[in-house]
Amino acid sequence: DFCDYPPEAQSVPSVGDFDGKTISLEKIIAMKPTGVCLTDGMHNHLELPLRELGIETCLLKGSSIEDIYQGIISVSTLLKVPEKGETLVEKIKAQVNSVSVNKATSKPKVYYEISSNPYITCGEGSFLNEVIKAAGGINCFEDSGSPYPDISPEAIILANPDVIIYPIYSEKQNPEKILAEIISRPGWNLINAVKNGR
Repeated sequence: DFCDYPPEAQSVPSVGDFDGKTISLEKIIAMKPTGVCLTDGMHNHLELPLRELGIETCLLKGSSIEDIYQGIISVSTLLKVPEKGETLVEKIKAQVNSVSVNKATSKPKVYYEISSNPYITCGEGSFLNEVIKAAGGINCFEDSGSPYPDISPEAIILANPDVIIYPIYSEKQNPEKILAEIISRPGWNLINAVKNGR
């Protein structure tokens, strides 16, 4: 429902929305899969019914970078190409290890925007928080008490990040339009990241 890459993804039938409660077990069964990947915390209730029907399941966690590596291995094993998973994990680990971490005492404060309606970011317990730290940044909302907290726009202005990261989820999104929208938010002209074009 949310991914349009590769283009072929748009022709795959949907079995539900992002929220695990909207997933239709009947639609999954009708597709006659030999394996199903599930997200821990959202789709756990589907694991037992699928296994009872003889369908292999792969329950993926995404709280840490290590969880991502393990998920790749699990999916490649499910697809019966474990060596491809191991190769990909080693490639990603090499990329992560090659990042030049800022050793300066003054590290940039980072705000990572997952959503703006409502405002959702990443905190401690999320792999995104680990990525920010591994790259030498300080997550403005690491101590929020939640891996993916809802926050107010006022809290973002008060945090005054040096860098704002906004992921592009779809080829249909226009980065220039998103940037213009971020810059025009009330009060955001006071944020260092906006002032300095970061």
